Amino acid sequence: MTPTPCEECDNVHEQSRKQSPRVWLCVKFPRLENLNAVAPTLWVHAEPYNRCASINLGHCPCFVKRRNGQKEIGV
Repeated sequence: MTPTPCEECDNVHEQSRKQSPRVWLCVKFPRLENLNAVAPTLWVHAEPYNRCASINLGHCPCFVKRRNGQKEIGV
């Protein structure tokens, strides 16, 4: 299986990509309310998607090769 770095993936939220890679968000994995023991509702509104770092272990099934002029997805 070929590695799938988020840096080369089209599913990284464009606004988060402008920040450090540790805070990149993946639009394929939305956060669900009540799945965070610390702040179940606040977390969903602050970051509507899960962070890439917690999803991709090197072989992401949702990987899509990044295009030129990447689409921008609203938060």
